[in-house]
Amino acid sequence: MLSQLSKSLLIFLLIFSSGCKSLRLPSSVKILRGPSMPTGIFEMGYATDGKIIFSIGGTTFLGRARQSVGEVYLFSPFAGGWEKAHFNDKPLVKGHTNSVYLPNFNIIVSTGFADIQKGDFYTFPLEILDLRDYHIDYLRSNPHWAQGSQVVHWNSKAYVFGGIAFEEDGSSHFSNRMVSYNPASGEWEDLAPMPSARGTYGAVVGNSLYTFGGFDNEHTYADIWRYDFEGDFWETVGYLPYAASHFSVAARYPYIFLSNVGQENNVIGRIDIRDGSFKEFETWMTIVSPGSAIIGDYLYIFGGTWDEGRTASNKTFKIPLTELMMEE
Repeated sequence: MLSQLSKSLLIFLLIFSSGCKSLRLPSSVKILRGPSMPTGIFEMGYATDGKIIFSIGGTTFLGRARQSVGEVYLFSPFAGGWEKAHFNDKPLVKGHTNSVYLPNFNIIVSTGFADIQKGDFYTFPLEILDLRDYHIDYLRSNPHWAQGSQVVHWNSKAYVFGGIAFEEDGSSHFSNRMVSYNPASGEWEDLAPMPSARGTYGAVVGNSLYTFGGFDNEHTYADIWRYDFEGDFWETVGYLPYAASHFSVAARYPYIFLSNVGQENNVIGRIDIRDGSFKEFETWMTIVSPGSAIIGDYLYIFGGTWDEGRTASNKTFKIPLTELMMEE
């Protein structure tokens, strides 16, 4: 008998094989304003333990120049606004940050650009933010040095994949490498590579990682991949109705929410892994590279850039999940 996820995969293949059949719903989604972030940030790492949202590193503008953000900010919907988190040290991982919370260890694992040089180029380490004592550890052992690599959590391990890899000679290229890190043992393991090299975006549901679109030096993509953690293999399971990059991903079974996709970066996309359907909720929010997370009954969207990438946003919005679960 097929498992529920296997059935979902078959449905994905049937529905998405010739392109995603989507339904665009009217722009009547209720969007509520939340407290502003201390500063405008985009390309940040974001993670949640279910009660608090963390914004780690990222990029802002100083005048017209891009500048890395060396801070961690936290936001509890139950306690008030955003505030600076007081770790024992400032995070070294700053620009092009991606983060994930590991509940088994009460830690956040972050990847990204770090202000530490090795030879003639900067490193791209893994950084551990320990929420038990607000201590930061810096892992130089990361074998996958890649700007914009994604990190997800499954079964007590962190999985790092994709991005722009940097070699010992200082050269760089988009990578399809995937590695896992076990915080309990400190061990790294190379896993099956992605179908092609790119930066991409994903979320874990059950025993599968789903990734959506992405980019390399020449193209932006629309394909949907699934990685099977137990079988250690990748496969293409469908396509979005358009190429997508620089958005954010949050999941609550059976849905995966893609925040700010579409031609105008103003669509919340919802994928139902049970039947492979894709619904679009058009909004007035035109944001690029925001963060997003689900806490309680709301999807929170924060930061990003406005004005075609000219202004870093400090806005926080929240959308009731009931609005995003509506049908025709």
